[in-house]
Amino acid sequence: MSSVENIKISKKENTPNFPKSEELILAYWKENNVLQKSIDQRSVENSFTFYDGPITSNNRPHYGHALTMVIKDIIPRYKTMKGFRVERSLGWDCQGIPVEYEVEKSLGFEQKEDIEKFGVEKFNQLCRESVLKYQQEILSTTERMGRWVNSKEEYATMDATYIESIWWSLDITW
Repeated sequence: MSSVENIKISKKENTPNFPKSEELILAYWKENNVLQKSIDQRSVENSFTFYDGPITSNNRPHYGHALTMVIKDIIPRYKTMKGFRVERSLGWDCQGIPVEYEVEKSLGFEQKEDIEKFGVEKFNQLCRESVLKYQQEILSTTERMGRWVNSKEEYATMDATYIESIWWSLDITW
C-alpha cells in the first residue's frame, strides 16, 4: 500500500489531519521521485528554459520568500502541464547588501571602518557562513510549499565557477 493511499479520510473522522497529510504527500513525492519523472517523461527536444533568479539566503524564510517562490513555481508548472520538459535548478544569492547587513547587524557594526578593524577576510567568511545557515530552512520551506526544485543542480553566486561565468559573459560582451 503506497503512502498516498493513507491520506484518505475515514467517514468517522470529522477533522482532517492536514499536517499528517502533508507529511504523507511529501514522502510519496520523494519515494516515487515524482519531480524527476515529470521531467523524464518529456522530450529533450521540447525543452523550456526557466532561469530561476537566485534566492537571497540572508534570513529565515518569510512572506517575501514565499510569494516569490509561488510566482517562480507557476511558470515551470504550467509549462510542464503543457508538455514541455522543464529542468528546475535552484540558485542562491550569496552576496550583496542583504547578506552583509545581516552580518554587520549581528556584530554590531555601523560603519566601514568596523569591518576593516575586524578584518575583511574574517567578515567575508562570516558572510559565507550566514548564507549557508539559512539555506536548509529555505529548502525545507520550499518543499513544504509544494514547489518542485532540483536542489542537487543548484548554483550559488559565491562559487568561483559562477563568478567566472559572469566575468566571461562580460568579457565577450565588450
